[in-house]
Amino acid sequence: MSCSTLKDLYVRQFGRVGTLYGQSLSAVIERSIFYLDDRHADGDTSLEAILEMRGKREDNALRTYFADVISKGTFWIPPERMARHIRSLKFRPKSDNVIGLQIADIVAYPIAMHILHPERENIVYDLIRGHIYCNEGRLLGEKVVPKPLPSEAK
Repeated sequence: MSCSTLKDLYVRQFGRVGTLYGQSLSAVIERSIFYLDDRHADGDTSLEAILEMRGKREDNALRTYFADVISKGTFWIPPERMARHIRSLKFRPKSDNVIGLQIADIVAYPIAMHILHPERENIVYDLIRGHIYCNEGRLLGEKVVPKPLPSEAK
């Protein structure tokens, strides 16, 4: 799952960046739940979100946002469905060398370059693309926030 944030466009559309990272987190959680329901509907499907520490203030803001999302749900995922799937949120320092966070670091740049410059050759993205969640031909594991308005499309 990935969520790419077009920060300048976000600020133009919404005026401030206050909950930008929280919204990205909730988008990744939503897409992860879609995946779990799609691929593992008959089993125990819970996950633990692990994020790289960014700083005390930023981490606390994400914790608060996360708790709000879990308790209230989102437009697409009601709170009961959230509770069924989400076990916890943990923060780990970069120095812990968590393999999942290392993979996220490796794939982030090629995905971002694909989002920003889809016309350019991107061999690494081409390799990653086959591992991004799809359902019925729709690429659900690659979210862009915000979705560009028609007048802002490239």
